[in-house]
Amino acid sequence: MSFEETIAGIVRQVVREELDARLPRAAPTPPAAAALPLTVEEVAERARVTPATVREWIRGRRLAATKPGRHYLVEPAELARFLAQQHQQPAKLDSDEHFALIMGRVGRRTA
Repeated sequence: MSFEETIAGIVRQVVREELDARLPRAAPTPPAAAALPLTVEEVAERARVTPATVREWIRGRRLAATKPGRHYLVEPAELARFLAQQHQQPAKLDSDEHFALIMGRVGRRTA
């Protein structure tokens, strides 16, 4: 493990601990209610985002939902799949890819 990887791991751990300490935890869902579809507001609370963000995910077809009436409903399993997908680690870049990414960002700022 390189020095940079070690430092990155320490920083990630500290950030996680700080976020866990500062962000409120949602109350655990009772097992009987776990199978019921979730409203946009419930999804937003569990994902720690705004209801507007959840609606964007649904409209953008990133999060599957049904609309039996005027309101969207999301299956808990679908939310779990979506959140797991969101937290996947990005692929490691080799040095040439990393350099190209940085130069692309710098080029956009100066153009």
